[in-house]
Amino acid sequence: MSNAHYQKVMNATASQRQLEAQALLRMALLMSDALAANNNEDLNTAVILNSRLWLFFYSQIESKQVTLPPDLESNIIRLVAYVVKVSPRAFGADPDTVNSLISINRNIAAGLSENPEVADIPPAPAQTSFEISA
Repeated sequence: MSNAHYQKVMNATASQRQLEAQALLRMALLMSDALAANNNEDLNTAVILNSRLWLFFYSQIESKQVTLPPDLESNIIRLVAYVVKVSPRAFGADPDTVNSLISINRNIAAGLSENPEVADIPPAPAQTSFEISA
């Protein structure tokens, strides 16, 4: 079975929670890899994609396409607000900000997948300097 076919089958059979967890982990990995590689362009792209993912979650709540308990709904909306608010700081390659976004994604993914080990993946090492390309 080809990798593309396997992925298609996996996506078709995965639950919505699993898909959301996979998307969050993918964004965490993209941000972590870009931070570790000192690649500002890839980091900016990853942060933008991460923000879009969180805004998608918000749009699902606002359009009432998902039904969540009020406290969970409000917590997700707060997380979306935080992600959108701090993402511009991540463009400056602030490792603490990037690692906070990575941590949020991993922790939420762990809760969605009911696999707490997901959140235990260590964050990218803090960079002492980060060259920003013009």
